Amino acid sequence: MLTEGRRSEVLGLEVGDVNFERSTVTIQSNHWRPLKRGHLRTIPLFPQLRRELRTYLADSGRIGGLLFPGVSTTGEEQPLSEGKLYDHLRQAAEEAGIRKRVTPQTLRVTYCAARLQSLDEGAPCAMITVQDEMGHSSMDMINRVYGRLGKYRRRVDGVDYGPTIAISDQGDTAPSTHVG
Repeated sequence: MLTEGRRSEVLGLEVGDVNFERSTVTIQSNHWRPLKRGHLRTIPLFPQLRRELRTYLADSGRIGGLLFPGVSTTGEEQPLSEGKLYDHLRQAAEEAGIRKRVTPQTLRVTYCAARLQSLDEGAPCAMITVQDEMGHSSMDMINRVYGRLGKYRRRVDGVDYGPTIAISDQGDTAPSTHVG
């Protein structure tokens, strides 16, 4: 979920969509799922996501196919089910001591707020960049829904959630970000 991708986009990622040399993740249509807006987009591979994916790929031994596979009743590879995704999120939230329900949408909102506060090549990240990364056709959703920064304000290089997600007294989530 460190990619800001929609639930179906993340579940349909393939190993080849991750490029460690270019430090990118490409979200594109494939036979697992179409994109909402139909065009591919490239997301920065921030340090935390790089570490997580390198460890995951090394541990799983995956070199191709779906990044997060599930198995159908016939034994064929298919995207991880949404139910399993929610189980993983619930378990991770419990381990982090988060009592609030965490969903892929929650993480997408958190990513957007963190990205709007990040630096992009030393300058504040432009809203148009965030719009493109999130796959929105306009800035309306970012302005109305995703871009609520609340009290949490700090510019950092990249997006790194750290080990926990802080919950403000107003119930907003803000990532524990680290420069790096």
